[in-house]
Amino acid sequence: GGSAAQAFFDDGSNGDATSGDSVYSYQATVTASTTTGAKSLSVTVADAQSRIGNTAIAVTVIPPLTPIHTIQGSTHISPLANAFVRTSGVVIAKKTNGFYLQDPLPDADRTSSEGLFVFTSAAPAANVGDAVEVTGTVKEFRAGGAGSTNLTITEIDNPGRTVTVLSNGNPL
Repeated sequence: GGSAAQAFFDDGSNGDATSGDSVYSYQATVTASTTTGAKSLSVTVADAQSRIGNTAIAVTVIPPLTPIHTIQGSTHISPLANAFVRTSGVVIAKKTNGFYLQDPLPDADRTSSEGLFVFTSAAPAANVGDAVEVTGTVKEFRAGGAGSTNLTITEIDNPGRTVTVLSNGNPL
């Protein structure tokens, strides 16, 4: 959104975190119809001395917060399979390649699950008891591969997976 020419700020306003730190910022709000996921913004920077530089800025448009029970749905396969989502919960268990996340505010639907797996492919940085916010793509993982008769497990994976620790020591 906004015009093609935008001023960047180093004064603690417009999304700039710290005034005078030589890190320039600009905050923009995208319309609700903007698709979520990774975006690349082409940028040309010019100054008062006619110096010009070109680059691209990678940004991710994050979706609204979706409860785990909505991601899981009331059937075996997630109704949001392959969708880019953002959710939150408390880490209740860790594995070598991810962690289990549980929503501390369950719904009243006995057919929906309040937990899911976040696949990190390596040892996760989040710890048991951490409240986290996770963005990523909903996947249905089938242990043993596509030819297996094993049931799938709903998980959050790439593309776009990020994990942000919000607090520590939360009750399980």
